[in-house]
Amino acid sequence: MKKIIIIFSFLLFISNVKQAQEAVVSGGNYYENSMGSTSWTLGEIITETFRSDEVILTQGFQQPGLTVTSIDEHPELDFKITAFPNPVKDYLNIKLDTDTFERLSYELFDSKGNILLQKRFTSNLANISLQNLDPAVYFLRIIHDKKVLKTFKIVKQ
Repeated sequence: MKKIIIIFSFLLFISNVKQAQEAVVSGGNYYENSMGSTSWTLGEIITETFRSDEVILTQGFQQPGLTVTSIDEHPELDFKITAFPNPVKDYLNIKLDTDTFERLSYELFDSKGNILLQKRFTSNLANISLQNLDPAVYFLRIIHDKKVLKTFKIVKQ
C-alpha cells in the first residue's frame, strides 16, 4: 500500500509541473518604445544553427516568438524592399533600395480584402500612419505597373 501511495503521489506531482521556456543567464534586459522592442541575454554559451534545404533551426536559450512578415516576393525582384517596424504601433516605414521609384505604389488592406490606403512612392522611403487603425493583421502590397512585387503581413499593436 505504501508503494501505491508513493507512486500515486509521484504521478500527481509530475502532472502538475508546468513547462515553460526559461533561461538562467548572467545578465539581460528588455526595452520597448513606440518603434518596437528588443530583449537580450548575456552568457548564452550554447547556441547552434542547423540548416537544410527547407528549414533553418537556431537553438539557444532565448528564442523569440517568430512572426512571418514577408508573404510573397516576385522572383525577379532586383532590389530590396523592407517594411519596419513590424509589429507596429503608430507609423510604418517602407524602404526601397532603389532610386527608380516613379512607377511604384503600395496598397494597405485588411484581412477581408478591403483596401484601406493606396499611394504612389514619391521617394525611396515612405511613412504610413496606422494610428487610426485597430490592432489587427493587415497586408501591404508593393506594386510596379500593376504587378505585385512583394506582400507583407503587418501586425498592428
